[in-house]
Amino acid sequence: MKKFVILLLVLAVVVVSGYLVYNGIIKWQPLTMLFAALAAPLRFIIGLFGSKEDEIRARHEKLRETEAAFQERLLTRVQERESRIAELNRQIEIIDGKLELLRLKRQAVDQQVEDMSLSELQREGQRLFGS
Repeated sequence: MKKFVILLLVLAVVVVSGYLVYNGIIKWQPLTMLFAALAAPLRFIIGLFGSKEDEIRARHEKLRETEAAFQERLLTRVQERESRIAELNRQIEIIDGKLELLRLKRQAVDQQVEDMSLSELQREGQRLFGS
């Protein structure tokens, strides 16, 4: 309803201003200056009568609901990413453990090779490579 009244008011202003310009009563430049001078007070008056307490409260409540939904989505995303980071950290720890085990095995093999004599190394090489 409010939009319809505003549309009728704008249409009436356009018709009256067209009539005034067409009959030579006023020119476009002073008419434009008059519209500019009246725009701020009219906006203020429309603002006084247009915004009711219930409308403001409803807009504010809708804004709060939107904020709450956004915050909930944000917290959900943060929790998902934190759980993913924790899972990746666990996987890294498992891989580090396996890597440490391989390092220990390598050290043991290196120690065995150092302890072997030359003839034992030749026999082991022939056994492994079949020559």
